[in-house]
Amino acid sequence: MSEESMKERVSPEDSTEESVSLLSLEESTEENVSSDGCTDGSDIRSALDLCRLVEANRPKIEMLDIGFMSIDRAVWAGFEVMDVDSIAIAEFSFELNDQPAFRQIGQVLGKCSTLRFLRVYDQIGNGDHNISLASVQCITALYDGLKESKSVRHLRTFFDPSNEVPAFDLDYFRQQNQCLESLEVHSSGVLPLLPEQCNTIASAVENTPSLTELNMWPYMFKNNGSYEDILSKCFRLKSLYLDCEEQYQFDALATLLRDPRCEIRSLRTNFVITDWDNNMIELIENILCDTSSIEAIEKSNHTLECFDAGILVNTRFVDKCLELNKNQDKEQVIREKSNYLIEEKNVEIEELMTLVDEMNAEIEIKDKLIDEKDTEIERKDKLIEEMTAKIERLTSIQDDVDAPGSEDFSFISSS
Repeated sequence: MSEESMKERVSPEDSTEESVSLLSLEESTEENVSSDGCTDGSDIRSALDLCRLVEANRPKIEMLDIGFMSIDRAVWAGFEVMDVDSIAIAEFSFELNDQPAFRQIGQVLGKCSTLRFLRVYDQIGNGDHNISLASVQCITALYDGLKESKSVRHLRTFFDPSNEVPAFDLDYFRQQNQCLESLEVHSSGVLPLLPEQCNTIASAVENTPSLTELNMWPYMFKNNGSYEDILSKCFRLKSLYLDCEEQYQFDALATLLRDPRCEIRSLRTNFVITDWDNNMIELIENILCDTSSIEAIEKSNHTLECFDAGILVNTRFVDKCLELNKNQDKEQVIREKSNYLIEEKNVEIEELMTLVDEMNAEIEIKDKLIDEKDTEIERKDKLIEEMTAKIERLTSIQDDVDAPGSEDFSFISSS
């Protein structure tokens, strides 16, 4: 593909003198650029090469996926370009060495009306290392160029607590992207976020009307109120993904789900707290349908429709409540939950009555056996009484024989 054909992909109103001069630095060849303008990655050696490739494909890029390494400062990147009849994906890796190029990439993408997915993250492996300062600087440059973007709907990014500054201005970014629907945030090096970084996330959740989904991880927070503050702002969201590692995190989640304003329909979480497995589902049951009273049922959660608890298995009651919550007539949901509860109680009563009948039948059998044993005992007692009477008669006869003055019958024995 020639330089002229690459320029033709950029609409006149979006092209700038800077981007054109960037393309002219090195002409792409037919060997490393496919017919749709996407390379196989073999020619990518620097951020400048990546910038040139992004520029060539800018009119139809939908996704940029870029990961910064913390150990060797390498970067992995990929992007997806959409066409009427085809989807092409480019993947490549190179060394970090050019902040202006990353800023230029951001500027190009900032004018790309098709960009929907932006995923920027640190490839930290096992989390033993923090991301390098060079990576932070390049990420900051990338976001600085992207700050005017108005089309991103799904954003995955991270904060860097070790440098005490966010990798980008999330507040400004979400103000520009009024169509932002999904936000996934991480912390570099598995470090807890700083208070001001937590405040930035809380502000983004609270002040982005288009936002419907939030993904967070428990290691990002300390028990200092930041986690609770963010979750208290999440009642307008439709989808939430977060794990619970400590009691205060689940308490904050339970408070959110009990909030009458809560609109969350899908919750994915793993409860990894020690010794919680036996009680966790019972707590979720109580949130979905508090059976302590009719008023408590009315105040239960009637919006959650999907609950994925990881290794924990939902009970039949939880699944039933989730199914009932899909009905948009919430008064009907409350009635059905009450009716379902009554039916369940009736079933329990019937099961108890059946158990009582079985126990009564068993008691009758035992009573019959006892009666038979009593009859046998009475017969033996009567026999004992008869034997005792005979013994007494024989004893009386023997006493008469042995009494003084009785006739001497000894001669009978001597003869």
